[in-house]
Amino acid sequence: QVEPTLLDTARQCLREEVPDKVEMIDVIWHEGKIYVAGTFNRRLCVWRLLSLFAPDRFNQMKCRFKHERDKEKLFTHGSGSTKLTTQCSGNWVEVRNGRFVGKARETDPRWFSYKGYGCPYEP
Repeated sequence: QVEPTLLDTARQCLREEVPDKVEMIDVIWHEGKIYVAGTFNRRLCVWRLLSLFAPDRFNQMKCRFKHERDKEKLFTHGSGSTKLTTQCSGNWVEVRNGRFVGKARETDPRWFSYKGYGCPYEP
């Protein structure tokens, strides 16, 4: 089964009710900031797109705080490196093949300044 694209999911949210799996993301508090837990970046990207194009309907996202004791399980790559530190401080992420989602609505030239991922992890 082919996974829908981010835009497919955003379109569905605009036309219908927001699916449960998109409506809420798990987060964790770490060093004075909120981090998206586990594999919720896709959902966060969809919500960011919705907030840009329909801010009246999508101005707040529901978050469920996970316990800090779960931090290692949620934020460690299979290689053992951490998911908690990025070169861009989480300001943008490359979602696929040179396509980015970030805090800025307009393209930021820095998005293309890193090889591979637009905002690689730095363990």
